[in-house]
Amino acid sequence: KYECFPKTWLSIYWLAKEFFNGHEYTRFLAVVTAATVATSACILVQVGTTTNDIPLAVLNTTALWLGLKFIKMPSRPLYAYAAALLSGAVAGMKLTSAPFCLALTAALFIHIKSCRISFKTFLIFALCGVGGFLLTNGYFMWENWQLYHNPIFPYYNQFFKSPYFDPVYVTDTRFFPKNIYQWLFYPFFWAFKPAKLCTEDYMQDPRLACAFIAVAILAGLLLKKRCKTNARLTLSLLAYVAVGYIAWLKGFSMLRYGVMLEVTSSLLLVVLCANLCKGKWAGYASLLVLGGLIYGLYIPDYQHNP
Repeated sequence: KYECFPKTWLSIYWLAKEFFNGHEYTRFLAVVTAATVATSACILVQVGTTTNDIPLAVLNTTALWLGLKFIKMPSRPLYAYAAALLSGAVAGMKLTSAPFCLALTAALFIHIKSCRISFKTFLIFALCGVGGFLLTNGYFMWENWQLYHNPIFPYYNQFFKSPYFDPVYVTDTRFFPKNIYQWLFYPFFWAFKPAKLCTEDYMQDPRLACAFIAVAILAGLLLKKRCKTNARLTLSLLAYVAVGYIAWLKGFSMLRYGVMLEVTSSLLLVVLCANLCKGKWAGYASLLVLGGLIYGLYIPDYQHNP
């Protein structure tokens, strides 16, 4: 149950190392990124459990790493195909990973014009994603169809209308935002005080809320062409976080299904430090951010528990 924790750390390290490749302190920033993710509430709350969201995050992180390599070298579409195959396979293993298939697609093909990505490349990418999904879930979908007349029984039975379940949309709505303010600023509601909104227990973690601010600042730097990190990779990271967050929020809103949001949000914060500070000061600022996040991370409020 604990063996995936070091694998998670290593996969995030290699992802960050690929992103900061060429920076004076590449390895240091990659280590800080990995530490920022490893100390997040979404990771710590699941270590030692059998929810399997951490092992799947390792594979999704690897898929994003392959995607970054494709963005750097668009003449080598095999990286994109491998990323799609892996991401689709992860979604087949657990459907709650599906939002990050959309996020990966947005991250890669936001550069469809600047990188002159052909329609053929996009089509093969999509087929690889579908192929990966069927590779891990195709047999079970066939069995569900044979037994229940719904390949993803009981989900989306309003379309398949299996006689073994009501023709309704099945989803867990316990963690959905309750009002317009939560829909717009959900992470801020558990950033500074323990709350029982997106988890089964009280939890506090400011990472996603800080990522909201980082997205706005980095988007501004990109628009003004003042981004110090690789502009293409930074734009892809913003697209991944934005699309992944919206799809996760609309589909589940449960934090343990959003491990990849913790991964990419933590990377965003270190990228922001690298843009706002020069040289070694980027590393020092990242350490301060890490210290602040650790200070405010995962604080269960036992006084509120029954």
